[in-house]
Amino acid sequence: MKRQSQFLVAALFLGAVTACTSAPASPSLQPDASGLEGLLLLPLVSIKVGVAIAPDNRTVTITFIGGPVRPKTDPCYSEYAGWAGLDGQQQLDLAVAELRDGRANHGTACPAAGSERVVQVVLNKPFVGTTATDLSDGHQLALAR
Repeated sequence: MKRQSQFLVAALFLGAVTACTSAPASPSLQPDASGLEGLLLLPLVSIKVGVAIAPDNRTVTITFIGGPVRPKTDPCYSEYAGWAGLDGQQQLDLAVAELRDGRANHGTACPAAGSERVVQVVLNKPFVGTTATDLSDGHQLALAR
C-alpha cells in the first residue's frame, strides 16, 4: 500500500498541485514536472506535528519534521512540497514529498538533526470536514481550525 500511495502522490504532483509554499525561512516550492522517473520515487514525509485549515476552509497548513532550513546553495539543503486532494465532502488526503534530500549529496556530511517545517496547500474548493489522511502511512489526522 505504501508503494501505491507513493506512486499515486508522485503522479498527482505532476498535474494536481494547486499551490505549494514553505515556511517563511524557506523558498517557495514548485514541483519539477520534467523528471517523471524521479517523481515516481519521491519519498513521502510522515506528518507527525500537525495540520490546520484556515477560516477560508481552503488553505491547509501542514507541519512536519524535515531537514534543517538552509540556503538553496548549501549542499545539505532539503526541499519539500505539499499536496492535498479532496474525495467528496468528508475525505481530505494529504502528503508531503521530499523533492531534494540534502543528505543524499555524495561526499558531504550533513547533520541528521530534524527541524520543524511547514508547507501550505490551497484546495480548489472548501473543505468542511474535521480529519485528513496522511498518505505516507494512512493515519488519520485531526484538523485544527
